[in-house]
This record gives sequence, C-alpha cells and structure tokens, in this order.
Amino acid sequence: MVFLDWMSSPLGRVVRVFLGLVLIALGLSAVHGILGVAITAFGLIPLTTAILNVCPIRPLVIHWRRRELEQPGRQA
Repeated sequence: MVFLDWMSSPLGRVVRVFLGLVLIALGLSAVHGILGVAITAFGLIPLTTAILNVCPIRPLVIHWRRRELEQPGRQA
C-alpha cells in the first residue's frame, strides 16, 4: 500500500503526468502505425488519472488484499 500512497501524493502525480506525456510523445513521433496509436492511447491513462487525482488500481488492490485477509486460517 506504500506504493499506492506514494502514487497519490503530489510527487506521484507529477511522475504520472511526466510518464503520460513521454508515452504520448513517443507514440506520436517515434512509433508509426497502429502501435503508435496504441502507445499514445496508453499514455492518456496516467496523464488523465494524474489530472483527475484518481488511482484506478487502488480499489482493485484493496479488494484483493481484503479477500486475501478474509481467507479462513489466515492471520493479518
């Protein structure tokens, strides 16, 4: 959960914006064809989540951890 907390911090948001911009630039300039379009589209994900301040994987990880801890015979 430390990684998810860090990604939600201001520095984590800056990293996601930078990563998104790098992927978009790479997809638009260096890679051509359908792969370039896919890289550009993939770059929109970290950029958008940073701008909107949401973490799309956080609910999935929390759900996974909760299910893991609820298993019988398992201690926290």
